[in-house]
Amino acid sequence: MSSFTDTKLKKLYFFILYFCLIGFKNYAQHPSYWQLTDEQGLPSATVFDLHQDTKGYIWMATESGLCRYDGSKFKFYKPKTSKASAVSHIAEDGKNRIWFLNFSGQLFYIEQEQIYEYKFPKGFPDFLAYYIDKNDRLFTYHNDMMWYIHTTKGKLTSLFKGHDQLVEYAPNSFIAFDTQNVLFYQNGSLLKKSTKLNHSTGFTYRHQIIKDWHIVVERGLDEVFILDENNEEPLKKELKFDFIGEKNSKQKTIELNDVRSDREDNIWFLTYSGLYGYDQNLAPLFSDGKGRSVPLFVGKPISDVLQDREGNYWVSTLSDGVFIIPHKDILFFNETNTPDLEDNHIYKITKDDDDNLLLGMFNGKVKVFNPFTKNVTYEYVTKGKKEIEALLYDRINKKLFVSCSIGYMFDKNQSNCYNINGTSSSPKYFSLYKNTVFSAGADGIGIGIWDKSGEKTKKIFHENFDYNKDIDAGENILFMESQKRSRAVFVEKDNSRIWMGYAHGLFVLEDIKLSEYKWKDTTNIFAKTFAQKDDMLIVGTLTQGVLFFKNKKSFKQIAIQQGLPSNLCLDMYVDGNTLWVATDKGLVKISLENYQIEVFNRHEGLISEQINGVVVIGNYIWLASPKGLMKMPKNLPSKNMVPPLIYIDKLSVWEKPLAFKSSYKLNHQENNLKIDFQGITYKGRGTFHYKYKMTGIDTNWIYTESSNNFARYPSLPSGKYEFQVKAINEDGMESEGTAIMQIEIQTPFWKKIWFILTAILVFLTIIASIVWWRLKLIQRKNSIEQSLRESQLAALKVQMNPHFIFNALNSIQEFILLNEKRLANEFLGKFSDLMRLTLDMSNEREIPLQDEIQMLDLYLQLEAIRFENLQYILEIDKNLDVESIQIPSMIIQPYIENALKHGLLHKKDNRKLWVRFSQKDDFLQCEIEDNGIGRKKSAEFNKNKPKKHKSFAINATEKRLGLLNYGRKKTIKSEIIDLYNEKEEALGTKITLNIPI
Repeated sequence: MSSFTDTKLKKLYFFILYFCLIGFKNYAQHPSYWQLTDEQGLPSATVFDLHQDTKGYIWMATESGLCRYDGSKFKFYKPKTSKASAVSHIAEDGKNRIWFLNFSGQLFYIEQEQIYEYKFPKGFPDFLAYYIDKNDRLFTYHNDMMWYIHTTKGKLTSLFKGHDQLVEYAPNSFIAFDTQNVLFYQNGSLLKKSTKLNHSTGFTYRHQIIKDWHIVVERGLDEVFILDENNEEPLKKELKFDFIGEKNSKQKTIELNDVRSDREDNIWFLTYSGLYGYDQNLAPLFSDGKGRSVPLFVGKPISDVLQDREGNYWVSTLSDGVFIIPHKDILFFNETNTPDLEDNHIYKITKDDDDNLLLGMFNGKVKVFNPFTKNVTYEYVTKGKKEIEALLYDRINKKLFVSCSIGYMFDKNQSNCYNINGTSSSPKYFSLYKNTVFSAGADGIGIGIWDKSGEKTKKIFHENFDYNKDIDAGENILFMESQKRSRAVFVEKDNSRIWMGYAHGLFVLEDIKLSEYKWKDTTNIFAKTFAQKDDMLIVGTLTQGVLFFKNKKSFKQIAIQQGLPSNLCLDMYVDGNTLWVATDKGLVKISLENYQIEVFNRHEGLISEQINGVVVIGNYIWLASPKGLMKMPKNLPSKNMVPPLIYIDKLSVWEKPLAFKSSYKLNHQENNLKIDFQGITYKGRGTFHYKYKMTGIDTNWIYTESSNNFARYPSLPSGKYEFQVKAINEDGMESEGTAIMQIEIQTPFWKKIWFILTAILVFLTIIASIVWWRLKLIQRKNSIEQSLRESQLAALKVQMNPHFIFNALNSIQEFILLNEKRLANEFLGKFSDLMRLTLDMSNEREIPLQDEIQMLDLYLQLEAIRFENLQYILEIDKNLDVESIQIPSMIIQPYIENALKHGLLHKKDNRKLWVRFSQKDDFLQCEIEDNGIGRKKSAEFNKNKPKKHKSFAINATEKRLGLLNYGRKKTIKSEIIDLYNEKEEALGTKITLNIPI
């Protein structure tokens, strides 16, 4: 950082000098650049100082204050206590604090985005030059004494006397000098050297460190001195400058503002009328071809130069803001810096046998540009008044073919212009074979001979063309393919194939045979330009990129899908094993060995991405564009391999920023987050991307444009998270590190384990109490219901027993009235046995099957006495365990009674009844079958009888089944089946009972 003692006077001096020089005009080659002005947010066009900090930000000291640029936007820093808006002298200390000085002599520093004013000790003047090392020591000059102040401890220490110039020499060191002595101060050691500069003290010198030596330049740039710690005497070197100004001007000196060096050890002399560059051997970076250095930004007062970590050059001025040069070796020439290129738009480009560039311009002109002296040496003028549409130079015969509405021919550096008979109308493309020029234009493919005779053109169709005969005949020929428009034509070397690109497809003429070629045999090929490498034909197309052919067969395509920036190819040039392709979206370099692709565009420094033409001369590429002529080295890297920097700026909760930390612990309500981050890369001019994710929420990376430098999480659940973000530059290079922020959203108390466990315990207690109370109610209800059911069952049994007794007594009465004493006595004995058995069962809910069968047998014996001719059969499966199977008591008897009463009662003879017991799975199956009259006939009998009482047994049994089945998973089921013969005559009834066991 150079020093000065009165910046106000310096500023005034500049403005006077600048307005004196602003009328002068000069022209020179120039690297391409872009500019930062108030339109991009720069607060002032007057910029005094530049600095790139360790984070990659570019700081600018302007007339309106300090600002920081991140590649897309500016951030402004204005101290509340500042007495002046203009600032300068940006520096960075070992704590990465940014220091700056305003024009009122106030010194400030920025730490954690807060601005603090640094107070000088009492007695020091307001306006000082200073230097800060990495150990927080501030060096300054006051009262002929060098001092340093420890910025943290505030301790003031004197160093030496009599030196008023300071400059950084190396980390933790500086150099001071006057007219006689040079002092090197490093790590606390002072080395004094005597020199003889023989100039007055004060503002005479500017200085800069280059490697291990120090450059001292006299203010007028008359002499340059090189100082070295190891040499006693300085080395003096004289520089040659291309004088800036009019020829008759009496001004003979260049006023120096300062000296800078870059990362490549080049030296830059900052003057009030431009920027001069030299390499480390003091050879000009930009010369006039005579060894003299020519300036960049002619007439601009240069205040600072900075080369950033990506290689971009930042050039600040005192009048026009900041210029940014992406690459110093990409140069452009147009009307702004080359007087003879009065029109920026260059439509076509080729070269002659002396490697002069031939530039197709407007108004029918072709400029001859010398690439070594970098000026126009000759001009061809056609009779046309529009843009040049095609150029071709015959290096053997030294002839130039030009298209401007029609075809013209020039002898080298001769003004005579000849019309070429045989060329198509408004040729768009030329190709050369022997003494013949082929042209493609509006009405087909033409063949012209340079006989200058003006003979008429012979028109023939493809199929009538004899290649060798017609060419050797020296006739002017125009192919007529139905007069269709053509765009390009090319004659293959060695095999004489003619490739013709028409508006409707690509054709090849060989041995009088015309064939159409399609990509993959299906798609028309629209050729725009041709090139050849050995036996490989290369076709640049309008819509399909670049196609490669060998022996008339296509074998490869390079298009957008393979990395081409555009499928529109405007020109091609083969240089050894490299193919250069001009497109409307940049220049493409294709290796013809492995077909790897490199793309050059405005990020590398091209002034235009539309490239109309390309030519290679030596180690340089020359490009024609709508904005002028460009020159770039062949070995220029196409990709920005410098990883971008990435930082997290801030965390906002509910849109309120928090103090920046690397980790946060937030309560559950602070879960609406916005995270701002910033990538730092300047090559892409804002064209880069981010990828980010929140681990725990995002499973994949989320990609976003550079303008969307934030991430939102509107409702983040409780938990621990890690936010990660990376920047990706314009060429896909990711930042080396990942910016990380740890975030914990605390769980609300109602979601914490202790609360949940307590709540669960309370809840379970309440539920258990409710369940216990409810179970008690259910048990009590079930007990009551069970008691009720048992009472009902008992009542039904009590009702059923009298019912049977009533029927039995009627039978006994009938026997007595009929004087059947034996039957009455037998019946009464069996009746008493049945009553005793029934009484024993009446108190039991369930009885063994064996007892139920015994009871049924007694009952049927009694009923057999009552019914004449009744035969009953009890069939018991031998595998049935009748002793252990338990069934409800008296469950079967009502069904037998119903079969007797309704099925067999009305039958006069052959009455039969079957009762069968068997086991089916988990059920006891009882079948009661009779051969009675059937239910339908019985219903007819009962219908005619007066209703004296209901069928009590069946009704009671159904009620009893309902009570018995209550609460059971497996219920007692009954099924009644009417039996019929083939004539649909009733054969009886079968009742099936399934009782779970």
